[in-house]
Amino acid sequence: MLSRKNMSQKGLQYYVQGESDPHVVFIHGLFGCGRNWHSYLRYVNEQFSLSCCAPDLRGQGDSQHFSCPGTIESLVEDIYDFLSELNLSKKPIVIGHSLGAKIAIVLAAKYPQLTEKIMVVDTALPPIGREVFTILEWLNGLKTPVQERREARSYFDDLTQDQRLRNFLLTNLVKGEKGYQWRLDLQGLHGVVTSLTTMDLEPYWLKINVPICLVRGADSTHLTAEQAQQMRSLRDVDFVEIENAEHWVHADNPVAFRECLRNFLV
Repeated sequence: MLSRKNMSQKGLQYYVQGESDPHVVFIHGLFGCGRNWHSYLRYVNEQFSLSCCAPDLRGQGDSQHFSCPGTIESLVEDIYDFLSELNLSKKPIVIGHSLGAKIAIVLAAKYPQLTEKIMVVDTALPPIGREVFTILEWLNGLKTPVQERREARSYFDDLTQDQRLRNFLLTNLVKGEKGYQWRLDLQGLHGVVTSLTTMDLEPYWLKINVPICLVRGADSTHLTAEQAQQMRSLRDVDFVEIENAEHWVHADNPVAFRECLRNFLV
């Protein structure tokens, strides 16, 4: 069965797998969307008979844009409103990757009544480096609309040799009446990126009182081994390091990540 698409009252599109109230919530990373979790929505629903959902964060996917520059905190409030609107019969399990993992951390610290437990996938507590602004500059530098996707592909070929990053970013280029253009709210996301480079999550990490599973890709540079050890030293967590995986752990080694999910959910 394919995931169903719905729109929340405050403009977040989300995908649902299963017939009952969602019990597992997947949150994507920066420049991603809920579709990034599609195979895992099906897996969790089929293997564990758990309904689950994956929202598009504001300004990304097909969710509404920001009314002002966003922040991590504003995205957390969006998820709070979204979960409150669902009026779930029991606390959800929240699984977040990268930016989504940061949202899960803040959400669990501020609203423990809304989380049974969380999985934090490949994100660190300190602010990230300002290199992420370079990606925003790339996105803003493409003059849209373009008439052919190959124009955008050629543009990125001149900027980076990282084909995986290029292809990932180009998933956000969608066809409209006048040609292909970004569905991303680049102005609103500038504020989110700014908060990523300034916000230290350690105070939230220390405040969480629900179980945490911390997952790291063994080859990741986004969450180094030293940073993961620091996070583990601050509080008791279950820790899983997945071999043959970089930052996109769930895409790099789906077999191992599914096993990690199995141990987390059962």
